[in-house]
Amino acid sequence: MLFLISNTQQWLDNVRRAIIYQVPFCGKKNLLQKTYFLTSISLAHILENHYYKILRHPEKSEFTIDVAEILSYMKEAHEKNPRPIFGSLNFKRVFEAKECIGVDKNGISSAPIAFITDNSGKIITAFPSILTK
Repeated sequence: MLFLISNTQQWLDNVRRAIIYQVPFCGKKNLLQKTYFLTSISLAHILENHYYKILRHPEKSEFTIDVAEILSYMKEAHEKNPRPIFGSLNFKRVFEAKECIGVDKNGISSAPIAFITDNSGKIITAFPSILTK
């Protein structure tokens, strides 16, 4: 059973890498590091909940830029110091883009992007935000 689970996990890790490598942008390898990394589940969450072309959650903030740009900003945010989120075990990095990247949940244009990670560095979600604390 252990070997079956191990092989399945290895296969899933390879599929995760392959999914990230299909997105056209430079620096993909940086998002697969052990201390700051993106999983296919997290990318699906970000797109489903915060990408303007997928209208499943209109009450949430939305990116209005291409997926490759979101991932590029995600890579750049790695350089920011993660800050603990009060009342949580998660961390937040806020990256200030030079241009508007979307709208916050109130419909206000936003340049800051919040990246939420767990304590191991796995990116949980990302969204346009006016929160800079």
